[in-house]
Amino acid sequence: MMGNDEKIISEWARETNNPSSIRVFLTNDSRSDAFREFVRRMTNLASAVHIKTKYEAGDGLPEIRIHSNITYQAVPHNQELRPFLEILSGLPDKIKNRHLADTHVLEKLGMPAVIKVYISPECPFCPQTVQSLASLAMRQEMIHLVVIDGMMFSEKAADDRVSSVPTVLLDDQFRWTGNVQLPELIDIMVNRDPAQLSSETLKQILYDGKAADLARMMAEWGKVFPSLYDLLTHTEWPVRLGAMATVEYLGEYRKDLIADIINALWALFEDLDEPVKADTLYLFGETAHPEARLKIEAVIRGAYSDLVKEAANDAMNAF
Repeated sequence: MMGNDEKIISEWARETNNPSSIRVFLTNDSRSDAFREFVRRMTNLASAVHIKTKYEAGDGLPEIRIHSNITYQAVPHNQELRPFLEILSGLPDKIKNRHLADTHVLEKLGMPAVIKVYISPECPFCPQTVQSLASLAMRQEMIHLVVIDGMMFSEKAADDRVSSVPTVLLDDQFRWTGNVQLPELIDIMVNRDPAQLSSETLKQILYDGKAADLARMMAEWGKVFPSLYDLLTHTEWPVRLGAMATVEYLGEYRKDLIADIINALWALFEDLDEPVKADTLYLFGETAHPEARLKIEAVIRGAYSDLVKEAANDAMNAF
């Protein structure tokens, strides 16, 4: 953190009347060191800000969470420091009200949305984009904003095919580069087809503890959202657990859709990792569906590892 950044934080700390709390998540990723140093400087320069640091074992990315639905996968400095501090203290009314004519439409938003914005601390246009998107997230809690330093996390930028900043992604499907038109973004958010929601958005729904709501959405639309299969076969156990809970809820609303899930998972079964295969068999048993029984019996008869066969035998006990 440069000396000018420290001056900006000190001045902000003296002037702000509403210093919020932030949560910092550190992981095994080596870039956690930069986040740890940011916490140390913020603690020294803005003591009124309550900072809670948590270490999460694993290979996840370090991040800073402000408010309940705004995440920074970035260490704010240079051009991005002032917007970060302004968001932290609630954003000035002149910024929050700048798009008032458009944001009333957000009241019609019926499902969560994940907006990722790639920035660079040297980008002169990124701060306004971040502020505008943050104003939306602060008006509508179903909008989850993730601010990503595309240079610091270059592998994420490469995965999302980001080559310039600011770049805005909605549900990993819609993209804006440069100046984003908020009315257009809001209109797409409000009128999306739920069946096209990305796995990232479904994951956010589950993180919010709304597996039953997700199941209800699928029941009302009469189809299983394709991205659910990404979560049911995800390498992370908590993600699979939330997705399996969704299937169990769906069984209460639309039992006719359960066969679709079983057959789709069975088509993927041979390529799954051993723990995922075991969880899939557990889910088959929980459904107690005739289609599931046929699959479980095939595993018991087949050439599978002890772990998978044990899971199959346990699943059979559910019938």
